[in-house]
Amino acid sequence: MIFTISDVIQLFSFLVALFIGIVSIKISIKTMSQNSKMIEESTRPILIIYSEYVDAYNLNLVVKNIGKSCGTIKSFQSNYDFLNSDSYAFDGGDHILDFITLTLPPEAEIKCMLCADTINRPVEFDIVYTSNINTYTDHVSINLKAGMNIPTLHT
Repeated sequence: MIFTISDVIQLFSFLVALFIGIVSIKISIKTMSQNSKMIEESTRPILIIYSEYVDAYNLNLVVKNIGKSCGTIKSFQSNYDFLNSDSYAFDGGDHILDFITLTLPPEAEIKCMLCADTINRPVEFDIVYTSNINTYTDHVSINLKAGMNIPTLHT
């Protein structure tokens, strides 16, 4: 079988078009994957943990969702025994355990009042929470009493 110059050019054009098509498909798949990750990152829940001053004796442990979608708390643990150190401002059990299974919509927060004088060191928290798609794990070390002695004007 003898190929003419026209046949060779057509075969070469076909192979180049096939190569370009395959590369284009791979680029499209990679772009869609990156876009999916960016969308997830921009719409995910982001749960933060901090404390806020209530008065000279009490502070609130706050968990707030600053993300763009609902986050459901699956696990909330600390290295501090709030129950046995009489750190809860109200009796009735280990109130931090009540955080588990709560779903926080965007900008929502849950608070637990604690007795400031019973907390004598920084506390480490491990929180696991989910969105509709992924599970997130965060580790936070926080001095819950930081800033309590800063003078402020309350109206």
